Amino acid sequence: MTSRNVTIFDVAAEVGLSKSTVSNVLRDTGRFSDETRSAVLEAARRLGYVANRAARSLRDGRPGLLGLYIPPSMRFLPYYMEFAFGAAAAAERAGADLALLAHRGPHSSRYNVDGAIVVDPRPDEQALDAMLEQNIPVVTAGAYSGTGADRIAGVIDVDQTPIVARALASHLPTARRAALLLADRPGTMAWAGRVHAAFFAECAAAGVEATDIYVDEALSSGSVSAAVDAADDFGADLIVCAAETLAGQCKTLLEHRGRAVGTNPVLVSTVASTAELADVTYTRVELHPYAFGDRTVSLLVDVLNGGTERGTTRWFDAARIFLPGDPGPRSAESAARQM
Repeated sequence: MTSRNVTIFDVAAEVGLSKSTVSNVLRDTGRFSDETRSAVLEAARRLGYVANRAARSLRDGRPGLLGLYIPPSMRFLPYYMEFAFGAAAAAERAGADLALLAHRGPHSSRYNVDGAIVVDPRPDEQALDAMLEQNIPVVTAGAYSGTGADRIAGVIDVDQTPIVARALASHLPTARRAALLLADRPGTMAWAGRVHAAFFAECAAAGVEATDIYVDEALSSGSVSAAVDAADDFGADLIVCAAETLAGQCKTLLEHRGRAVGTNPVLVSTVASTAELADVTYTRVELHPYAFGDRTVSLLVDVLNGGTERGTTRWFDAARIFLPGDPGPRSAESAARQM
């Protein structure tokens, strides 16, 4: 066993003591015998345990530095800005600072943080690889399937499968053909695979012919226009948009073509931006990015403090679905505070 993956739980198991007792010895707090102290320190040395500086500083009430990495291709989306604000709120409560990590970097890059959040990581995410090489505790917002997945300190995830089913439930009975528009292919990010699989499963169960259409990551106007053309050629009377701001762009294009969104075709956004949530003409799914960011940092802090075992997965289930005509929330932050 190496210092890369040795935790306080490993030391506790080695000496047959509780985690709290081992923690007290390593921090030199509380009451314990000299024999206990010697046994714990010897086990820690033998196993190669290295105390985490962030965990120590957070326990003592001194601010540490947490990192937030959002892949460059996603930084233009409002969802991730709201996620970052929620993450900052949780870091403040923990007495820590939050830094936005901007560079991807090769494996030699240094990230000078005590722990990090990586949002929606792809299997080949270089920044995450570099963090793991540096033994930085990493919590991912969204499942990670790349190299070193077994070394992730924690995962907080959203299960889009039931969300997609609920969003489509009232529309599929009257649909003939449905098109899924998305920018991320299954196999890149976990959520994209779940949305894709759920869409086709629900359409098959309802006897609705289905297709998928991809737009570029930047959601450029030309790419979106081509996707709407493809949906028209397919004869889609139901268009499901699985990228933030995509439904709004589709609606504008369709209306310019004289189409009545809501009836011809019906439009669904599975990840609506704040602006899209205010549009009552189509179905919108609110995923509460502010609260998601808050909960993700809270998980990282719990791991650093030793209150949650490494490798823990938590599920974030706060999605709300607004059907056509339903007013949306006033703002992402006010909605998060109402939870």
